[in-house]
Amino acid sequence: ALAKAEAEAVLGPVDLLFNNAGVPGSGDHLADIAPEQFEAVIATNLTGVFNGIHTFGAAIRAGGRGHIVNTSSMQGMAVDGAGVGAYGASKAGVIALSEVLHREMAPHGVGVSVYCPGMTWTPMVAAALGRRGTGEGLPTSLAVTPMDADVAAQIVLRGIAAGRLYIITHPARMQAVEARHSAIRADSEAA
Repeated sequence: ALAKAEAEAVLGPVDLLFNNAGVPGSGDHLADIAPEQFEAVIATNLTGVFNGIHTFGAAIRAGGRGHIVNTSSMQGMAVDGAGVGAYGASKAGVIALSEVLHREMAPHGVGVSVYCPGMTWTPMVAAALGRRGTGEGLPTSLAVTPMDADVAAQIVLRGIAAGRLYIITHPARMQAVEARHSAIRADSEAA
């Protein structure tokens, strides 16, 4: 409530909210992550997004206009390597949360998008790549040249203007998403 009051005192009512919480996690395999490390990733990446919604969502809804953008990741749609389990789980949760929020806010004239970037140059990405290096076992999505943050921001703004639920900055990563859905379909048909 204090953050909301301080923001609105300076900016006026919030009608464009970016819930951009994220930490990469340790890079450890799930069996090796300490519970407190796992909980810290979930607390920042998923609960942090919820906290933004909790703080500003009702007022945005009452205003009958605006847009909420929740930052997830392509790792939330299709995890492509070891060592990103806590991160992928948290970002998959952001996607599910955003899909529900979209349904809840649409009748009130409020847009909701879930931003699912691939590799983008940010301090978090630079630090994660520095820790992981370029050795074997690096997820495919981390072995590409990151997109400039200014380019990603333009994609996000176009997605908001178009009212898109899913804002994808790296369409090449959709192959991994399609492979995941094909595996789900095949296992479903085998049941």
